[in-house]
Amino acid sequence: MEVKPEGFLGEIRAGLTRESFASRFRAIRKNLGLVSRASFLHYSILSLTLVLASLVRLLPLRWGAYISEFDPYFNFNDMRQITANGWQSWFSYVNVAEWFPFGRAPVTTSYPGTSFTGVLIYQFFQSIGVNISLYDAAVYSPILLGAFAVLATYFFAKDLWGKSAGLFAALFAAFSSSLISRTELGFFRNEGVGIPTMILTFLFFIRAVNPGKSLKSTIIYSMMSSISLIYMSFSWGSFRYAAEVLGLFALAMVVLRRYTPRLFLTYGITLGFMLFIGTEIPLLGHAFLIESTTLALLGVMGLLIVMELARLAPSTRGRLSILGVTVASSALIVFGLVSTKILTGSLLQGKFLATVNPFVRSNIPIVASVAENRPSTWASLYLELGSLTILAVFGFFIAFQRLREGDVLLIIFGVTGFYFAASLVRLTLLLAPVMATLAAITVVELGKPAMDIIQQAVIFPRRKLRFTSKVSREFSLGILLIIVVLVVPTFINAVQSAYTPTTIASASLPVRAAVPDWLEALSWMNSNLPHSSVVFAWWDYGYWITVNTGLSTISDNGTGNTTAIQVIATGFLLNESLAVQVMRHERVTHVAIFISYNRGLCGSSGPPFCGYGDDSKWYWMVRIGNGTKINTPLGVATVSYRQVVTNPSNGASEYHRLVTIANKTSDERITSNYQNVQIPTSNTVLGLLMRSSYPGGRPSDANDTGPAAPSYFVQDFASSSFYVLVYSVRYPDQPLMTAQLTPAIVKPTGGTTTISGTLTTSTARPIDTTSDRIPVILEDSVDGGAKWNFIANVNSTAGHFSYSWTNLPTNQQYVLVRARWPGDPARLLDIAVTMPQPLTFM
Repeated sequence: MEVKPEGFLGEIRAGLTRESFASRFRAIRKNLGLVSRASFLHYSILSLTLVLASLVRLLPLRWGAYISEFDPYFNFNDMRQITANGWQSWFSYVNVAEWFPFGRAPVTTSYPGTSFTGVLIYQFFQSIGVNISLYDAAVYSPILLGAFAVLATYFFAKDLWGKSAGLFAALFAAFSSSLISRTELGFFRNEGVGIPTMILTFLFFIRAVNPGKSLKSTIIYSMMSSISLIYMSFSWGSFRYAAEVLGLFALAMVVLRRYTPRLFLTYGITLGFMLFIGTEIPLLGHAFLIESTTLALLGVMGLLIVMELARLAPSTRGRLSILGVTVASSALIVFGLVSTKILTGSLLQGKFLATVNPFVRSNIPIVASVAENRPSTWASLYLELGSLTILAVFGFFIAFQRLREGDVLLIIFGVTGFYFAASLVRLTLLLAPVMATLAAITVVELGKPAMDIIQQAVIFPRRKLRFTSKVSREFSLGILLIIVVLVVPTFINAVQSAYTPTTIASASLPVRAAVPDWLEALSWMNSNLPHSSVVFAWWDYGYWITVNTGLSTISDNGTGNTTAIQVIATGFLLNESLAVQVMRHERVTHVAIFISYNRGLCGSSGPPFCGYGDDSKWYWMVRIGNGTKINTPLGVATVSYRQVVTNPSNGASEYHRLVTIANKTSDERITSNYQNVQIPTSNTVLGLLMRSSYPGGRPSDANDTGPAAPSYFVQDFASSSFYVLVYSVRYPDQPLMTAQLTPAIVKPTGGTTTISGTLTTSTARPIDTTSDRIPVILEDSVDGGAKWNFIANVNSTAGHFSYSWTNLPTNQQYVLVRARWPGDPARLLDIAVTMPQPLTFM
């Protein structure tokens, strides 16, 4: 029967009466009375654990609620796009402020899962009347996702080893430094979604292969595992790891002779749907199907098919036939892949390759330049995991002794997680859930006997213990005390590591204090720079600038355009005259640098530069920019660098910049040891800007070379501590230069010619070079311009120069002659070069 609106509202009002509420509370109280005391205590502890996990992740709030790190700003920007223009807009929009002037299309360069999740959380709170801003949704979502990861860890450990193990695993995950660092306030990055979905993938997969489950349950849990893995693949590139763990698990079950049709069904459903849906992610596409990781998963699926066919084969002869067909088919497939170069072209690249094979990392400077991409040390692993490492080792042995299906997956999860955590320091995040589970198993297995002893539930026979009939309570309490002593320092360290400000609140400095320099700089840029400005800055700060100010940058943390990063690296280490050529080509209007001057930052007696900003990243600029080609008025230049050892006894060295134009190479030293700190010299843009802005005056470095002050760069802004500096670029005037030969045809021997020409500004104002002693350089080439040889230096007087050339080349039919001028930065005059003029010998 249809209910009229008035009647419907009347029923709602009737349901909100005092009597209605009272009856509901009585019903709730009655139901709670049916809950056992043990269950109530259990879920109360779990709830308290989740609350503590959230509170720990809220600790950075003391210094302000900001989005942390760099990549989360990109996800927040996607959230703005989605809420402003709808869900479909994410698939079509291009952010022209990033990777200027080409722009960046998120649909082909990023995973949408994190941004979509943030928008869903925002819309959920809006729907229930909690009026939070989109920015706050991005700031606080990681805390919710972190608590969800703790809850998922609880269910994972509970399924494997019981309720007590689940509680301990949740507690360890709640206070895991690795997990906290990626799910704390403002860290709105892909890992926040990736970790809980990974744990759920394993949880549902183990439930699906459980022999005690019905066929219907197996199918349902397989689908849930596949959905979790699909959601992870939409959010985080490390979904490949989760998929490979499942592949290794299936392979291990075959090796252990524990293959079952249930395993075949579960693996096929989970991975099959994931591979089918994964190709719809634009970043992956159909090329995902021929990646080496995918081919490995398909290979395991082929093995399971063979195992199932062999199981169904009625005789030994039939099984041998299946084996023969399998071997022949495998050989044919491998041959086809190799012959079409699919297999050789499907290997992992970039940071994924560097994770699997850390030895290639030194050959990928962009990956190696990021601190979180460096290999872990034993010290860093123990700092992240603490005493859980010790407990987890015992957990491995306990799991090996039982070796059920879940135990096999747990062991594979632990071993592979430890490998990748050792390969890449930030991947201790992958290890955190399994370490929490293994440590929980150890605590439960050691705690059960101890609790039995405390309760005097276990009496040891006299024949096993010679001196006493039962173990004292003090002994059992000692076991529990040892566990507490091991665990508490880890918890304290986790709280201390969480009690730090967000990255932008501390200006990306490793201090536990509010440092507003970057916030000041971004606010100033947003208020004072034209929207059309293009900022030249190291790629670390690209997201901060584009998302917070709307200004364009050449590169950002996505590092997808490696050519742009090479250009930035090279531009910072060129001299002013060549650097402005690069910046003019990129249409740069402003330059931003981040220098960690020692204003008490690294101790009163410390070095002048602390090395937390661009003052140390010049080393990676050297490696990334090595071999870059740039366009100059003199032709294409190749910029390379080399390290020169100056003192073999102590390993002291310096770096040189080599610029090769037309087979002619200039070699200049670009670093000096200033107060035992190696920094760029003033013949580089970075060195010039950081030295000229040194608080209290320019440092007196006797080994410095280059100009005393910048000519093409004007400081527009300096933050309160001088850590962030913004310069506007004053592009030099491009002079006009001509040259002619009189005569242009000379005798093969004994001939002479006069090289004359003019040098003026773009407005035809004569340029005089006698005052600044920057002469015009005359050159000739006998190989068509591939290499230029020096003829003479001449001065331009009142805009004219002339030189009588008598020492002409011999045995030549013709040569090319040109004049060039290095420019005058003091007068904002650029490099000038004439067109080559032919001199013919007849």
